[in-house]
Amino acid sequence: MRDGDSYVLNGSKMFISGGGRSDVYAMKARTADPGTSGISCFLVPSPSAGLAFGKQERKRGWRTQPTTAALFLENMRVPVENRLGEEGDGFRNRHARAERRAV
Repeated sequence: MRDGDSYVLNGSKMFISGGGRSDVYAMKARTADPGTSGISCFLVPSPSAGLAFGKQERKRGWRTQPTTAALFLENMRVPVENRLGEEGDGFRNRHARAERRAV
């Protein structure tokens, strides 16, 4: 949800690579209409107020990335300037890049 010059993000995501150890995270969040046209992409620095991580997950077999954890957002404020692209273009931009690579 947009609130003035920032977005307020709430939610959670499991199995984040680099969870709790990376300096910045690229994340998508619903900022507008239902469906793919309402998803925006943000760059979020860590640490940020309202950004928390669960314990590091124990994995079988895949040990090259030792930093998989749950991510929790609680009233985390992200400045508008941290949005990548236009509001609502996050899903469309991701698929456009994938289509260019497939050609």
